[in-house]
Amino acid sequence: FRNEKTMQIKRVRPTAAFLMWSLDGWDVELLYQQTATDRKGHNVTTYSNRLTFEVVLDPCCDYPIGYAIGTHETPDLIAAALRDAARHGRELTGQMLKAYQLQCDHYAIKAMTERYEAISKHLTSARVKNAKAKPVERYFGYLNNEYCKRCNNWSGYGITSDPKKQPNSEALNMLRH
Repeated sequence: FRNEKTMQIKRVRPTAAFLMWSLDGWDVELLYQQTATDRKGHNVTTYSNRLTFEVVLDPCCDYPIGYAIGTHETPDLIAAALRDAARHGRELTGQMLKAYQLQCDHYAIKAMTERYEAISKHLTSARVKNAKAKPVERYFGYLNNEYCKRCNNWSGYGITSDPKKQPNSEALNMLRH
């Protein structure tokens, strides 16, 4: 309902860089195998692990100004992506600049508000469960369709998506071994 019926205002891209940054994390649809030792001392291999990609995107030209990669989304991973964005902004312009507006989701918002306000003048949190509210979500779809889909370890469009869009489970089992 929120994604289709209640959308009244159509947004346009910012007209210049550093006017707005959009921040979000994505569980990349590329599977990798990981072996760990359980409590009994046995080696257990899991094949359905996915890395988390935290991106700070400048929607003016869909430029990833900063990023960080980890095993799961944490406030430290978000802070690393923001540090990378600030460092890369200094490399591009020659000085540390703040973004005018930062758009983020509600993940760890209380713990991260101080950092968000340090890197931007205005903080805008997107509405919960509205994937179209952030431009970075379109960027994740672009990465998934243009790059991840071509890899042998691509897992599909997500666990809850249409089963017709998922890769063949028999083929995945063959690749696993």
